[in-house]
Amino acid sequence: MGEKKTLILATALLLVSAAYTSGADWKPVDQPDLAAKIEAAPELKFQELADGPDACWEGPMWWVPNPDGKTWDMIFIYYPTYVGPNQVIIYDAATKELKKSACPEISSMEFGFHMNLFYMIKGKAYISSGNGPSCLFIYDPAVNEFKFGGYPLGREGDQPIHGRESLITINDDGTLIGGFGPLVSKRKQAAFYTIDPVTLKGDFLGEIGPENPNYAWEYRGVIMDGDWIYARIGTTPWRLYGMNVKTRQGKILAETERIIGDRSTITFRTNPDYQGVYVTITGLKGGPKDKTLAFWLRDGQLTPCDLQDLRAGNVKPVPPGGEGKRARPRRFFVGHHTETGLPNGLEVYRGPVGLDSKVRCWYRFTDEAMAQAAHVKAGEWQKIEFSVQFTPQPIRQMVPMPDGSLFTLTEGYGRAVSFDPKTGQRKPIGQTMSVYSACPFEGKLYLSGYPGAQVWIYDPTKPWTAGQAYDGPTPPEERTANNKSGVATPNTNPAHVTMLKEFTDVHVPWAYAVGADGRIYFGGKVVRIGNGGGLGWWDVRENKAGGFHEPFDNYTIFWMCSAAQGRYIVCSTKPVASAKNPDFKPARGRLFVYDTTKHEIVHAFEDERLSAFPGLVTEAQPGVVMGCTPTPEGSLLYGFDPAAGKLLWTKPLPCAPNTSFSFIRRSKSFFGSGPDGFVWASMNDVLVRINPQTAEVLPVGKMEQNPIAFAEGDVYVAGSQKFRKIVGIPKVTGAK
Repeated sequence: MGEKKTLILATALLLVSAAYTSGADWKPVDQPDLAAKIEAAPELKFQELADGPDACWEGPMWWVPNPDGKTWDMIFIYYPTYVGPNQVIIYDAATKELKKSACPEISSMEFGFHMNLFYMIKGKAYISSGNGPSCLFIYDPAVNEFKFGGYPLGREGDQPIHGRESLITINDDGTLIGGFGPLVSKRKQAAFYTIDPVTLKGDFLGEIGPENPNYAWEYRGVIMDGDWIYARIGTTPWRLYGMNVKTRQGKILAETERIIGDRSTITFRTNPDYQGVYVTITGLKGGPKDKTLAFWLRDGQLTPCDLQDLRAGNVKPVPPGGEGKRARPRRFFVGHHTETGLPNGLEVYRGPVGLDSKVRCWYRFTDEAMAQAAHVKAGEWQKIEFSVQFTPQPIRQMVPMPDGSLFTLTEGYGRAVSFDPKTGQRKPIGQTMSVYSACPFEGKLYLSGYPGAQVWIYDPTKPWTAGQAYDGPTPPEERTANNKSGVATPNTNPAHVTMLKEFTDVHVPWAYAVGADGRIYFGGKVVRIGNGGGLGWWDVRENKAGGFHEPFDNYTIFWMCSAAQGRYIVCSTKPVASAKNPDFKPARGRLFVYDTTKHEIVHAFEDERLSAFPGLVTEAQPGVVMGCTPTPEGSLLYGFDPAAGKLLWTKPLPCAPNTSFSFIRRSKSFFGSGPDGFVWASMNDVLVRINPQTAEVLPVGKMEQNPIAFAEGDVYVAGSQKFRKIVGIPKVTGAK
């Protein structure tokens, strides 16, 4: 819809609804036959028009030493999701052979290369699944190929004995692989095992209890030292486990207070010269929650030491029975986006996947001996080029743009595409971060997402340049300017302008609203480093970011809307346990009202009638908000006055939206105004229109809950890998 039509519609609605602005006369109509009308609603039919978005994520890049010890193989890994299907490209820098891996299990089974290290054992690279079934893959640089090593611990029915989230490490001489992870049958205990890298046979060592009800995968870790395997895992509390591989005796070595924690709660690293492990623990049980203590760990015994000395590397090992010289340091090479982990004397730039599906990579040897071994000139760039496949992904977000097109995103690090309803043409745009919010404002699109609730500003009148592939090595200064997603910088379109996590602690900003103060507000969930939510913003006029977290320690923001021409930002929350006090969780969520003229929260409203949380919200009439929250009987529709901070009315409904974490994370809900001025809502099995003046619910038809968008009078529905619109319903147009 054009800006002129939007203005006409807004003016018409303002005149019609003037009597309701205060909410005094806003009353819902009774609908005793609503359940029957919903039951009689027709099954909606769709017309598929074009392919939706797609994805090809840039995975890790490995340099694996060849048997000659002088040259390397380069391994490129790509995938559309964390667990594949994986595309693995192998390049031998000695022979310049380039090929795709022929190992069928790499692409056919759920196996995650994401952030996984590999270990060199007797000239071969070993890797286990970090977020898939427990198994091993082995790469042999002598023949430039992967092979599947199977399930070393066997299977239990159709499942490997160890489930997801297991990790491996190796001992110092590479004769043993050690690992830990939850058993499929008992996911709340740490279970340890070893694997013989020659026979690929596993040996289950046992479990260590008691169970931890908050067994979590974030920041878990495993390390081997001598005859011991050590593992850290949390949260609330975090624990440090140890298991002797010979005696099979295990124990909990340390436990924290009930804190959520993060990657720094328990840390460990081996001494490069002597056997033993450096350990730090924050919030040790019985001590202050924020104090960090240091230890020397050897043979399952923790010995306190000075934290400053440990961080400076001045701790001298004092293990019983001598200093225990290490056999050799562990070796692994891993790289992601930059040359991190590459051998000295080598420079590499891997370009992003182009719109033509091609990857261009350049490398050069600055070391003369390495260059000679590879039969190239020192300092001379060598080019590698290959094609990868984009995989179709479901449409999760659709945003109508000023030119009438739909800007479309999938979940995760997919490729944005646009669709022109007039021509039926689909156009790939460019690679994005993991976008959770896409807010149009004054002709631009403000994107925010994971990681770090970063904000990008996209100008659709200019070419998309973020992550654009081009033929030539990237200058180092531009390479280091790349953020985690490796595509956007302050000088690209879209421009990367801030990380709201710095102000809010929020990683996943899945709610947004526009304020009257010229700020784009984003709200969401804190993950990994705590709990609760946060509210942040990008000030369009001042080009500044800001935000806060504290009022939302016990409340995660799931939905937001603005009201009264943007004066109020209404944040609808769910209750959670605070990171400061994990043993307390509020009885219900709240509606927080933020006044953009005062820049403060003026109401923190809760009501037992709204069940556990207020649910979805949108401005239904100028200045007043309509919300919908699930109940055991269906849902409760309600009116809310943000200026007064009070509930105006409630109305039970026989249908309900799905408001689970997974649905919200995947943007699978819709509750907002359409061009006709009605509030449209996607419920579990029905799409409805709601009269903003009377709260009369009018079923449109039955369909799976998914977001919708309006373009050229048609209703487009997300959730499929295809652009699709509903057929057989009247055109949806605005006021004349």
